[in-house]
Amino acid sequence: MPAEAINVSMAPWMATHSMTAVLMVSAFAAQTRMTLANLPVVGGNERDAVLYLIDMISLKGATVTADALHAHDEMALAILDKQGHYALRLKENQPILHEAASLTLQQMMVSAFAAQTRMTLANLPVVGGNERDAVLYLIDMISLKGATVTADALHAHDEMALAILDKQGHYALRLKENQPILHEAASLTLQQTFVRFIKRTKDAVTL
Repeated sequence: MPAEAINVSMAPWMATHSMTAVLMVSAFAAQTRMTLANLPVVGGNERDAVLYLIDMISLKGATVTADALHAHDEMALAILDKQGHYALRLKENQPILHEAASLTLQQMMVSAFAAQTRMTLANLPVVGGNERDAVLYLIDMISLKGATVTADALHAHDEMALAILDKQGHYALRLKENQPILHEAASLTLQQTFVRFIKRTKDAVTL
């Protein structure tokens, strides 16, 4: 029985005929609040019991959650093999896996977001902390014809401007004073444009 979220856990279960506690593993469907399957833990081997349990139930489209004991390759592959997904808890007693997962989760991404349609057009990871190059790759991935690209001051440089123009786009890039020559040149250009605009306006009014 497929479910959106399935939790796999272990708990003691009282056998009615002897009133002795037996360790069981269970698959519980969060959405329907139903137990899908139970299995006894034979010889204290919870890990293998859970793998047998996973094999018993339908996981197509479901997300399986489980304790850190089950954060291992066999579990992940067993879930994927049944067309499921997983969100397995990790602890620092698996330092290599824990560090790899931490780095993956903390990885910086760059995104292209279309303001009008409110859609993300593309995402890319920032490899080696090089956001500038990642954005240039991102620009190369998407259509910019007629679009105006805005970006942070980090991306106010020749390569970015040329990459956008090469794709028939326009740009409005933020400038900061940490690029003094470019900042001053842009300021002068804007001032001159404003003066010309005022002059044309006055001439039009005079006529």
